[in-house]
Amino acid sequence: MVVRKILLLLVLTVSVRGSAQPGFDTTAALLNLKAASQNMVALLATKDFAAFTKYIHPAIIKLAGGEEKMAELTRKSFQELEGQGYSVKDVAVRVPGKIILEKDQLQSVILQELTIRLKNGTVVGKSYMVAVSYDKGKHWFFADTGGKELWQMQAVLPDLSSQLVIPAKEAPVFTPDQ
Repeated sequence: MVVRKILLLLVLTVSVRGSAQPGFDTTAALLNLKAASQNMVALLATKDFAAFTKYIHPAIIKLAGGEEKMAELTRKSFQELEGQGYSVKDVAVRVPGKIILEKDQLQSVILQELTIRLKNGTVVGKSYMVAVSYDKGKHWFFADTGGKELWQMQAVLPDLSSQLVIPAKEAPVFTPDQ
């Protein structure tokens, strides 16, 4: 009887230890993810494109040809929008409650809602960004999925976990002026 109790205690101890998140503080990582995504959005809103690029995933920066070129591409995109009479009214990010540990990286998918003012109304578009941290959630980098599926994102970011879920792209919603 005593042996059974000891075995049961050992099984329960191993089970509890096995279910814990190894190696990082989930609450702190989520708080840092939220803060980083809000900082990134604020930099975009104030058109500080050089500082904004510090939040872009290094693989994306490399594809763009470096931080300066990435900042320039972002600036030109904004100029094109404004040249067509559009303006960014709001950018909001929604941080999920789930972070995945994969190959010493923390990874997550966050929702970004972009509200653009048009000449005759507003349009709200939802997109998703992959968030990656290489230092247990202290600092985060982002890569916009651009409506791509996970396997397409893994072609650029091969260490992305297969557990990540990137929701399907939704059609933007237009609201005409009253």
